[in-house]
Amino acid sequence: MSLSNRQRQLVLQLISAEGAVTAKQLAESVAVSVRTVKYDLTDIRDWLAAKDSVLKSAPRKGIWIEASEAARTALREKIDDQLADNYLAPNERILRMILILSQTGDYTTQQQLQARVNVSQTTVNNDLKKLAVYLEQFNVKLISKNYYGYKLNGTELAIRRLLEQLITQQLNRKTLMAELVDSLNTKTEPKRALVLTGEATFDHAFNTILKEAIRLGKQEGDMPDPSALIATIIRLTIGVIRQGFNQLVNSYHRVEQSQTDQQYSDKLIMKTLAFYNLPALTDDYDYYLGQSINAKTAAQDHTWLR
Repeated sequence: MSLSNRQRQLVLQLISAEGAVTAKQLAESVAVSVRTVKYDLTDIRDWLAAKDSVLKSAPRKGIWIEASEAARTALREKIDDQLADNYLAPNERILRMILILSQTGDYTTQQQLQARVNVSQTTVNNDLKKLAVYLEQFNVKLISKNYYGYKLNGTELAIRRLLEQLITQQLNRKTLMAELVDSLNTKTEPKRALVLTGEATFDHAFNTILKEAIRLGKQEGDMPDPSALIATIIRLTIGVIRQGFNQLVNSYHRVEQSQTDQQYSDKLIMKTLAFYNLPALTDDYDYYLGQSINAKTAAQDHTWLR
């Protein structure tokens, strides 16, 4: 039998643990329920038995793998071999970690990051060091707190500019830009959902807003230049996710419908915010229109990690 990616991460954690680990700790490390972990442990127990190792558990103590040091090393190598085919490239991992960290205003533990990007603790540690250096280009810091984890720290505009840069790079690197431009020019929805970042929240929001942009274009007749519209869709994607957990550009002052120009972009913004049940706030609205971005900063050529 083969293990799922999550089950492999649980095995790695048990192999590396000094002593027993509780089911609750395992569940928190991979962001699932204790019940799900218990189902996973049944498969893990069978998998270990086929490799002459034993998964042990005891009330008020926890769960551990009973194996010699040599057997633990062999198990770790076996897991690493299975994970190799599922590895993200270094740049992809760091992109994913930024997207994960940007979806919450709270801390994310190292174990949660490790489970989401599917690599070892050592690799995550190395990636976090590179990530901290990369973030400095955007005036964003990676801060850490013992027992809590990591979070992004910076102005809301700085974090959103960072995300804009990464998503635009993904569009270009995955050759999706031409497909997007063609869809907008012909006002035809893509035949498949675009896998832009690999993070479901971002990808779903982007595809949802793209479809709304095309539907609105059919109704309105005229649409903005595709490159300008794509930039607006990217900003909306970022904004609805950030605004969804109360990460705002600045004020809570609402924009009244009568205050908007009701051009195509205004209508797209208002429809998107209504769909996500979010208020139209003055500074965020300006951001969606591209009016809050410092031209000099936005024009900088930020170099991706090497």
